[in-house]
Amino acid sequence: MTLPIAQPDLAEPDPAGSPPARATGGVKALAGRALRWLRIPVSLLMLAYLLHLVEPAQALAVLANADPRLVLLVALMAVGDRLLGAFRWYMLLRGKHVDVSFAPLARLTFVSNFIGSFLPAGVGIEAVRVYGLSRHTADLALALSSVIVERVLALGALVVLVVLGLLLSDAGFPAWIGRFAWASLAALALGSLTLMIGPTRRLSLSLLPGRLLAPVRAKIQELYLRLDEYRHQPLMLAGAIAMALFFQLFRVATYAVAGAAIGIDATFQTYMVVVPIVSLVMMVPISLGGLGVGEAAFISLLGLVGIPAEQSFTLSIMVLVLSLLGTLPGGWFYLQSGVAPGRR
Repeated sequence: MTLPIAQPDLAEPDPAGSPPARATGGVKALAGRALRWLRIPVSLLMLAYLLHLVEPAQALAVLANADPRLVLLVALMAVGDRLLGAFRWYMLLRGKHVDVSFAPLARLTFVSNFIGSFLPAGVGIEAVRVYGLSRHTADLALALSSVIVERVLALGALVVLVVLGLLLSDAGFPAWIGRFAWASLAALALGSLTLMIGPTRRLSLSLLPGRLLAPVRAKIQELYLRLDEYRHQPLMLAGAIAMALFFQLFRVATYAVAGAAIGIDATFQTYMVVVPIVSLVMMVPISLGGLGVGEAAFISLLGLVGIPAEQSFTLSIMVLVLSLLGTLPGGWFYLQSGVAPGRR
């Protein structure tokens, strides 16, 4: 991926002494970089507080008593998680008759997860996927639309699992979690509908007037056309929805196996509630890859059903480490041929 290189500011102030036009952009870019770097101390401070809260010796004792066979199974499931994610993406693309095989998508999925491990939340992962697929297919609108649809379906599946988990669980979660889940589901449905209707699209294009922005408007219109293609393929979309739900259930099962490995006494329905909420919380870009935020969310949510903090913390860290190990093939792929499949 080509990284932006700062260029010297050659603009000169006008006679009235007003700053050059690029100065504002430079300040914004500097502020953006500062905010990105601030995520590192946020993660470190949160981890330091959590380690003080749970006592590292107790967390290590929980880990020392883990079942090694189940830990190995979690490691294998972490790799399977990446392959399932690639297959989910592959289904969306093949449904549009795109000539792309599963292997490059799997490779790109591993690479994007590896790079995204060092970036805030999941935004970096999606950006790498869009970039890589657009290089492979020479179709930016196709790449962006497939990632948008997949992300919306994934978010919907997360919220649906929370609702189902609350309906099936007798763990006694507080009522606000149910209200949060239903409100999130309604907001997601409303946001998706808003994106698909004409007035919203016309408004978005009207905000980009003039001949100078004509190429941008053309790209956005092409994106809208690509998104509309999914509406005319209900069977493919139904399969993608089912795959999104299965993928999130598989991720919940990964945590359930990890919990069993360290002796956590919780039902699968409890994990159906907790894991999706933690995943949503980790998407908030205030820390590095959700580090610290995810652990705090696990401790808080599992604490509601009586799970000790040291077990919740160990569960989160163990799955995180094993998931990072599962992305290592992506690092090797990246060193071999860069981001885009078959290209450097």
